[in-house]
Amino acid sequence: MDRAGQEWLGMVAFSECGSEGGYKDYRVGVFGDKRIDTRASQLHQRMLEVNSVVLRGLSRNRAEEVAFGRLLANEMFSAQELVQHAAKRTAALCRGYKHVLLLHDTTDLRFDNKQGSTRQGLGPITDNCALGLMAHPVLAVDAATHACLGLASVNVWARSLEEHVKNKDEGVDGQKNRLRRTPIEAKESFVWIEQALAARATISSDVKTTLVADRESDIYQYFDRLKKANAELITRASYDRSLSEDGWLYSALRAAPAGATYEIHLPSISGKRAARNVKVEVRYRRVLLRRPRVKYLVRPSEEIELWAVEIFEPEQDGNRDIPPKDRLLWRLLTTHEISTSNQAIWIAECYKVRWLIEQLFRLIKTEGLHLEASQMETKDGLIKLTLMAFVTATKILQLTQGRENSHRKACDVFDKEDHSILKAVCTSLQGKTTKQQNPYPERSLAWASWVIARLGGWKGYESERPPGPITMRKGLEKYQSAKRGWLLARALH
Repeated sequence: MDRAGQEWLGMVAFSECGSEGGYKDYRVGVFGDKRIDTRASQLHQRMLEVNSVVLRGLSRNRAEEVAFGRLLANEMFSAQELVQHAAKRTAALCRGYKHVLLLHDTTDLRFDNKQGSTRQGLGPITDNCALGLMAHPVLAVDAATHACLGLASVNVWARSLEEHVKNKDEGVDGQKNRLRRTPIEAKESFVWIEQALAARATISSDVKTTLVADRESDIYQYFDRLKKANAELITRASYDRSLSEDGWLYSALRAAPAGATYEIHLPSISGKRAARNVKVEVRYRRVLLRRPRVKYLVRPSEEIELWAVEIFEPEQDGNRDIPPKDRLLWRLLTTHEISTSNQAIWIAECYKVRWLIEQLFRLIKTEGLHLEASQMETKDGLIKLTLMAFVTATKILQLTQGRENSHRKACDVFDKEDHSILKAVCTSLQGKTTKQQNPYPERSLAWASWVIARLGGWKGYESERPPGPITMRKGLEKYQSAKRGWLLARALH
């Protein structure tokens, strides 16, 4: 890459780490004023040190808290540059990978107004009119190793309060009838198309990409627009759609012969299910979806050819105490042509990677950076803070995965100067026995992640449960404190 390419990436120094890149500093954008660039870098550094985005908690004194508040209120510190900068860094990291999965989903962020608050501009996020923001990130992941490569795009917005009141006045049936007459471009669900195409445009055309999403993306126009853009997709079906061949999607899938059985691991969901291994049946077939009869600004195709996959958990020893409605049943739609059971299983495995974006949401909320505890008063300030939270949470997610990806370099995530500090901390954490030694190659991301996990409370034994995102968050907080002391001591000497 040429010198100009290095400058627009800002935080990526290719000369130090090769084509994969690495942090040059804490920079999160180039905003046209070096003072703003410096203050923004400082805010990002504090977020990583304290693992929180609450200004009062991460600031070292009142003056710094005020300075960060003024930064977030400054129009030159733009949300657009934050998004573009993160996306450009991710695009650089994606180069050299053959196939990248683009995971995307929508989440709500609740910011309760405390007594005496003057917060304005937030929108409803629930039927009881709780206020907050909506966010739709796109996470880039290597299809082969499932390594998180970064944010390919993010959109954060506030819903219209007037629109919410209109929906409540109309009732459920009235709202459904109006939405059927409303073109997709005027609906909030257009964000699925918009962000999918934006993320795909960020990644080099030399890299194959597949959009992976949950049931909310089961939108006919989403399939149509992405197919016309030659984009690949995997979506979990939400509707039993009408088929052009006469019949319905679900019954057509169930009638397809079982092509294979295989075992799939389901991670735990706090308060909902325990982790378990499930033996499933795999079915697949080609389908032609019939166009729904709704209003369109841009009329989509009469029919869309996709491939459908069903992953079904039949009754068997070990699951008879699980109600049938709670057993695994995935119906997936994809543009990838499927001619073998192994290809259908690959589609299911790609969909399963979508769980990473749920971990990202967990990291920015109550169990991670505590974004929803922020008392920032303005909508624009909260949007910028949310974008920075996604950047920070993505780094923690990369560290969580680091132990499983020894081929990646530590400089994908850390500064050049971090190596000496990580090495010193690693030496202090290692024990005398082989089992207590860091088993990964020095300078690899796995080696650095081992250090952060140990600081977060993980004991270091392979027999112990692997460290999760919250352990990594705690470890990164302790590491940043140690780094601050190291740099201070160096400055004094």
